[in-house]
Amino acid sequence: MATGAGAAPLTWQELEAYGRSAGLELTGWERSTLMEMSRTYCEARDRFRKPASPPPYFPLDGNLAKQRMKRAERQAQREARLKTYP
Repeated sequence: MATGAGAAPLTWQELEAYGRSAGLELTGWERSTLMEMSRTYCEARDRFRKPASPPPYFPLDGNLAKQRMKRAERQAQREARLKTYP
Protein backbone atom coordinates (compact mmCIF):
# COMPACT_ATOMS: atom_id res chain seq x y z
CA MET A 1 0.00 0.00 0.00
CA ALA A 2 1.32 3.47 -0.83
CA THR A 3 1.17 6.02 1.95
CA GLY A 4 2.38 9.60 2.21
CA ALA A 5 5.59 8.19 3.70
CA GLY A 6 6.12 5.64 0.94
CA ALA A 7 5.20 2.00 0.54
CA ALA A 8 3.72 0.22 3.55
CA PRO A 9 2.99 -3.48 4.02
CA LEU A 10 -0.52 -4.74 3.33
CA THR A 11 -2.97 -4.75 6.21
CA TRP A 12 -5.13 -7.73 7.10
CA GLN A 13 -8.18 -5.66 6.16
CA GLU A 14 -6.79 -4.93 2.69
CA LEU A 15 -6.01 -8.59 2.13
CA GLU A 16 -9.51 -9.62 3.27
CA ALA A 17 -11.11 -6.99 1.01
CA TYR A 18 -9.04 -8.22 -1.94
CA GLY A 19 -10.10 -11.81 -1.32
CA ARG A 20 -13.77 -10.86 -1.16
CA SER A 21 -13.65 -8.68 -4.27
CA ALA A 22 -11.74 -11.32 -6.26
CA GLY A 23 -14.01 -14.10 -5.05
CA LEU A 24 -11.11 -15.95 -3.43
CA GLU A 25 -11.11 -17.95 -0.23
CA LEU A 26 -7.47 -17.83 0.86
CA THR A 27 -6.17 -20.39 3.33
CA GLY A 28 -4.44 -19.29 6.52
CA TRP A 29 -1.11 -20.29 5.04
CA GLU A 30 -1.74 -18.23 1.90
CA ARG A 31 -2.78 -15.17 3.93
CA SER A 32 0.25 -15.45 6.22
CA THR A 33 2.58 -15.92 3.25
CA LEU A 34 1.18 -12.88 1.43
CA MET A 35 1.52 -10.76 4.57
CA GLU A 36 5.11 -11.90 5.08
CA MET A 37 5.93 -11.22 1.41
CA SER A 38 4.47 -7.72 1.70
CA ARG A 39 6.48 -6.92 4.84
CA THR A 40 9.65 -8.37 3.33
CA TYR A 41 9.23 -6.39 0.12
CA CYS A 42 8.76 -3.10 1.97
CA GLU A 43 11.71 -3.76 4.28
CA ALA A 44 13.98 -4.71 1.38
CA ARG A 45 12.82 -1.76 -0.69
CA ASP A 46 13.91 0.61 2.06
CA ARG A 47 17.10 -1.30 2.89
CA PHE A 48 18.40 -1.51 -0.68
CA ARG A 49 17.75 2.06 -1.81
CA LYS A 50 21.42 3.00 -1.54
CA PRO A 51 23.33 2.56 -4.81
CA ALA A 52 26.11 0.63 -3.03
CA SER A 53 23.70 -1.96 -1.64
CA PRO A 54 24.16 -5.52 -2.88
CA PRO A 55 21.45 -6.77 -5.24
CA PRO A 56 18.72 -8.72 -3.44
CA TYR A 57 18.79 -11.67 -5.84
CA PHE A 58 21.84 -13.51 -4.47
CA PRO A 59 21.01 -17.08 -3.35
CA LEU A 60 20.14 -17.59 0.29
CA ASP A 61 22.63 -19.18 2.64
CA GLY A 62 22.02 -22.94 2.47
CA ASN A 63 21.15 -23.27 6.17
CA LEU A 64 18.75 -20.34 6.09
CA ALA A 65 16.99 -21.72 3.03
CA LYS A 66 16.63 -25.13 4.71
CA GLN A 67 15.24 -23.54 7.88
CA ARG A 68 12.67 -21.58 5.89
CA MET A 69 11.66 -24.65 3.92
CA LYS A 70 11.20 -26.69 7.11
CA ARG A 71 9.11 -23.90 8.64
CA ALA A 72 6.91 -23.75 5.53
CA GLU A 73 6.50 -27.55 5.55
CA ARG A 74 5.48 -27.55 9.25
CA GLN A 75 2.96 -24.78 8.58
CA ALA A 76 1.50 -26.69 5.62
CA GLN A 77 1.20 -29.82 7.77
CA ARG A 78 -0.61 -27.84 10.49
CA GLU A 79 -2.99 -26.43 7.87
CA ALA A 80 -3.67 -29.93 6.54
CA ARG A 81 -4.40 -31.25 10.05
CA LEU A 82 -6.79 -28.36 10.74
CA LYS A 83 -8.73 -29.17 7.57
CA THR A 84 -9.22 -32.81 8.63
CA TYR A 85 -10.73 -31.94 12.02
CA PRO A 86 -14.11 -30.17 12.27
